[in-house]
Amino acid sequence: MNKIFFSFLFYIFVVGLVKGEPIKLATTTSTENSGLLKIIIPYFEKRTGNVVHVLAVGTGQALRMGQDGNVDVVLVHAPKEEMRFVDAGYGEIANDNVAKLEDVNNREFCVLMVLAISVLALGLWPAPLVDMMSVSIESLLSQISSSKIPGAF
Repeated sequence: MNKIFFSFLFYIFVVGLVKGEPIKLATTTSTENSGLLKIIIPYFEKRTGNVVHVLAVGTGQALRMGQDGNVDVVLVHAPKEEMRFVDAGYGEIANDNVAKLEDVNNREFCVLMVLAISVLALGLWPAPLVDMMSVSIESLLSQISSSKIPGAF
């Protein structure tokens, strides 16, 4: 459901709005704090000419703002609440390609978990990786220090 909802929101951003018109986005505080919006909103604003006003609130309040028509776009991450929102007639998916998107399945979840655990393990115990790279790094540093490149070490 998250893929469907996010894709729907992206579709609204890209297609459904008049260029140059300000957009009110209701989202959760955790989405705002994640830094995601700081990356995608400037790109969107530059590409479309629309200014995005972010309202970071709780999931329930964001969905209520969408139901009341106080915002143009709702971005939350609560699948059950999103389904209730859509089932109540809000946030209808107009694009057939977006409607066909599926949520993350168990296999994809397992792959993502293995990657997340690997990153966590390397963050906590980097010595095996650093030991493996140290010879190459020392060689590179010696080549740079002996080069005639101005400003190199």
